[in-house]
Amino acid sequence: LHEMNPTPSSAFKMGKRKYANKKYDEAITYFKEALEGVDIDNITKSKYAYYTAVSYAANGSYSKARSLAVKAVNFRKNWGDPYILIGKLYANTASKCGSDPAAKKAGYWAAIEKFQLARSIDNNCRSEANKLISDYKNRVPTASMLADNNYSGTNYKIQCWYTETRRFSYPI
Repeated sequence: LHEMNPTPSSAFKMGKRKYANKKYDEAITYFKEALEGVDIDNITKSKYAYYTAVSYAANGSYSKARSLAVKAVNFRKNWGDPYILIGKLYANTASKCGSDPAAKKAGYWAAIEKFQLARSIDNNCRSEANKLISDYKNRVPTASMLADNNYSGTNYKIQCWYTETRRFSYPI
């Protein structure tokens, strides 16, 4: 039916079907087609961008997933789900970043910040964000871990597949 009369809505439905069957590359193609449709309101665009981001994440394309999640937020400023997704990406890859024990845990700071942001702008995300914050708050680098790895100052720059600067939660 989509091939006979393609619309953004039919492309989105095809994308959901492909995603459900774990055919993420095909899902991405359909979701992007839906997102490029004309005469779509911003809330619908945000949904299409978000599903594209989720598909990229499932495919292991974290940078593209983050980029599309940010696009979803730009279409719909008060939606927390894209920030939850970004936080999960940061948390799931934290141990792959950095070269010392503190650096391998710093990504949890960035993840928690995204969960806190989601919680602050979208009450529908509050419960999930609180659970994720609780799950990850004890994984951040400790003050002694930072000191043992010769970190000083008040900020830490996370350099991974993304770059973020975070303020230490405690004095070093």
